[in-house]
Amino acid sequence: MQTIREIFKCFFFFTALPIAGVSVEKINTCCCWRESSSAHFSDYINFDSMAEILDPDKLRSKALKNGQPTSTSINIRRLIDRILTHYSSDFVVFRELIQNADDAGATSFHLEIKCDTSPASSAEMNFNNRTITEIRAINNGHVFSTADWQRVATIADGNIDPESVGQFGVGFFSVFSYTEEPIIVSGKEYMIFIWQDNKFLQTLHHKLLVEQQTNTTSIILKMRDKYILRIESILDNSRITNEDVPTINLTQLKAYFAKALSFTRNMMTLDIKVNQLLVFQMSKTKSNTSSILNPFTFKP
Repeated sequence: MQTIREIFKCFFFFTALPIAGVSVEKINTCCCWRESSSAHFSDYINFDSMAEILDPDKLRSKALKNGQPTSTSINIRRLIDRILTHYSSDFVVFRELIQNADDAGATSFHLEIKCDTSPASSAEMNFNNRTITEIRAINNGHVFSTADWQRVATIADGNIDPESVGQFGVGFFSVFSYTEEPIIVSGKEYMIFIWQDNKFLQTLHHKLLVEQQTNTTSIILKMRDKYILRIESILDNSRITNEDVPTINLTQLKAYFAKALSFTRNMMTLDIKVNQLLVFQMSKTKSNTSSILNPFTFKP
């Protein structure tokens, strides 16, 4: 049985090489037969000769001259889905947005969470189990330059500064775990990402009206799937269903923001609003005489 397998391997070998333009004479010079039934396919080939015959420059030249061209397309939707599997940790979207803002020299970062309805009372606890409809991140860092707009539209082409903690490249695409069409508004311009045939991602870049222009950068994420805002860890039995609905735990998010602030270089203030209600704010100060950070000042 082993001999039969080796014969078939050699058959395909001798069939493929003439197709690639290798003469039978050259094949004979690089191959030798062994009659032993225990011989392996690698024993039949003189790989030094094969390296000369299958010269990559010659193969490329011949393919460019007589090869049959075929187009190669990339399913961006599938590619992004695979990227998201590597960015699946808790609050990864917020981590990327904070890091990108810090890279842009921002000193403040505002997170606005919009829910479907506002409770009668503006108390934070009354937002428990509300459906999140939009997430918006705003920072006061440098507005986008022409190069920034080009880079954010090109997957995997992130910030090349090795000291940067964030990259407006692959990491930014984590926002697609929340939204179908993210919008970036920065300075006098904005960009929206849209899908074509549910496979190909296109960006549309446009100028803002004068009254819409600011000195800030906003990332607008209209929620793709249903997300529930959880204020407390205790489940509300009146809202439990068989539906598996993802949640954003506000208590855990606050703790994450407090941790993230200790790793930023420029960021001094982080805050969170829910339907315009300020529910969290934390800031740090830097001494005028040293670079040591003073203890955090916490404003609940």
